[in-house]
Amino acid sequence: MAKKQSRKTIQNRCDKNWSKAVRLRAGEKCEKCGAGWKSKAYVNSKGEKKARRYGLESHHIISRSFRVTRWSLGNGLCLCTSCHVYRGAHSDCFIDQVNFHDWLWSYHEETREDDFGTLRYQMIIAAKNGSKPLPMAQLRQIDEALKKAVL
Repeated sequence: MAKKQSRKTIQNRCDKNWSKAVRLRAGEKCEKCGAGWKSKAYVNSKGEKKARRYGLESHHIISRSFRVTRWSLGNGLCLCTSCHVYRGAHSDCFIDQVNFHDWLWSYHEETREDDFGTLRYQMIIAAKNGSKPLPMAQLRQIDEALKKAVL
């Protein structure tokens, strides 16, 4: 019999697959500026030359602390590190944050009307339920759906 997986294990896998699915849906490009992956060469512990990809991140529109929207693909954007951290979503500069959110809502309405409507509904549910843990059965369903999304 297979070992029963913990809630934390399933949540971590959901986080990883959600992030990958968001990037795949965006064509592995920043949805704000169009930047793609960057590559950095390194040597692994066996002395083999490898390349590490970096520079694209998945951003939660509604905080990931709200379980109802945490793994919803409509709640995600693929952003380069610059747009995500330095010039946008998590910038220390208030003007950058305002400009990012203005861009975000106009982008969402133009390109993903269906996601936008669903996201509005999920925001209401999230506000009502806060950050209560999801039932394990629902968490397993999300896990299976995200596995399929990244295949």
